[in-house]
Amino acid sequence: MKILHQSNFYQIRYEEQHQLIHYYHPAATFDMTPAQYLEELKVIIKYTREYQPKVGLGDLRDFQFIITPDLQEWIDEHLYPITQEIKLQKHAVLLPPEFVVQLSVKQALEINPNKVFETRFFTNEQEARQWLLD
Repeated sequence: MKILHQSNFYQIRYEEQHQLIHYYHPAATFDMTPAQYLEELKVIIKYTREYQPKVGLGDLRDFQFIITPDLQEWIDEHLYPITQEIKLQKHAVLLPPEFVVQLSVKQALEINPNKVFETRFFTNEQEARQWLLD
């Protein structure tokens, strides 16, 4: 597994063997600003374009940031077209236990207007990986 990006708010890794991009948000996201979140999204867009993964695994179990409707719209306009362009097939998301954060994550990910890839939500990483790699 290759680490592509590491910051206080984001870690992005790539598993070439499975064509899997894995991203993780630590609990430090509690102090993240919307502008910082957008910068981190731009990083995932960059690496998604560069590596063109077939599947994605988002570990948001420690994610503490609330994704506002404006940010959800930005994701819809900027991130989803890239996933369509590279033909991402599946996206598994490990959800945080906090309901409000969980809801904002689900809303942001369910906007996907073209439903180009299937997204499923999990609490167990092994189950998520099994689904992605089947």
